[in-house]
Amino acid sequence: MALAPLDRLGLLDHVGEVLEPSVMLPQVGQGTLAVECRDGDHPDDVELRALLGSIEHGPSRTSLDAERGFLAELGGDCDLPAGAHATLAGVGPEATVRVEGMLASLDPHPESVPVNMLARVEGTPLGDRPAEDPLELVRTIATARILMPQAFVRLSAGRLSLSPEAQALCFLAGANSVFLGDQLLTTPNPSADVDRRLFADLGLQLQEAPR
Repeated sequence: MALAPLDRLGLLDHVGEVLEPSVMLPQVGQGTLAVECRDGDHPDDVELRALLGSIEHGPSRTSLDAERGFLAELGGDCDLPAGAHATLAGVGPEATVRVEGMLASLDPHPESVPVNMLARVEGTPLGDRPAEDPLELVRTIATARILMPQAFVRLSAGRLSLSPEAQALCFLAGANSVFLGDQLLTTPNPSADVDRRLFADLGLQLQEAPR
């Protein structure tokens, strides 16, 4: 079980062994203490949200959002055999978040695994972050390909920030699917013509997605 609640309850003397993340990654959000409240316009609701906001721990929120983002990318929930551990380095706009993730065997094997590059959107909490290193995306795709050899590993959001060379590395690492069209759900995407020229330059051929 999680170490954090035992610590809060003063029961650390009952702990026989602490497993470091390098040995076993924890479940997503493990040890997070959260409070749920109503999202309404009633003065009591507004006051409660303000009180809760005053005690929210920013680094914990950022780590939790990153770990939940990893789980969401896998299309999973608490039943998925996955673990994640987020760590923060630096402060302010220069801060970085690194997520170590693990996905155990799945039955049935996932058909599709989208992998995103952060698409920075002005006005959002991550909108002013510095550009991500494309090689981190390449490593993520390579890991997904090793763990899920039968899946379509989809190079998804954030492709507008990637150079043709970076996208080529993603395909070499194991990506074998993209979303065509100039608009994803909430962010822009390269046009189909741009993608077709890229695929022609790389010697890749498009095929219709299986139904």
